[in-house]
Amino acid sequence: MIAGIRMSLDKAAERLGAKPTAEALDKVIAEGFPGFRLDEDLRDAILNRRAIERNATYLPQSTLGRMIARQTGAYWGTAGHTPEPVAVGAIGPGAIGFRGYMDNTDFAKELHKLIDSGGVR
Repeated sequence: MIAGIRMSLDKAAERLGAKPTAEALDKVIAEGFPGFRLDEDLRDAILNRRAIERNATYLPQSTLGRMIARQTGAYWGTAGHTPEPVAVGAIGPGAIGFRGYMDNTDFAKELHKLIDSGGVR
């Protein structure tokens, strides 16, 4: 599903604008995130410009990210960045590449390898 995403979260936010409509939201989901469905609580949060949790500061990007997470199991917990290594863990195919502390750029490289390989190493 992740490989089918055709639009960045930032591009989706740009297309939705400051006051997203239900029609615009449906179009962004259909065109940019084929195969995904937007749960009602997330839909409501986007249309009403309401954060879904304390660290979800980028709207609607964080909310669309939660949609992706719920349906794929690929989850990120913050929109912030740090120069410090972060604790990571995973289950399933490719999980061996995500354990212990990792630099965020190493995490991205490992994720790209996993996606490029079709999900199994």
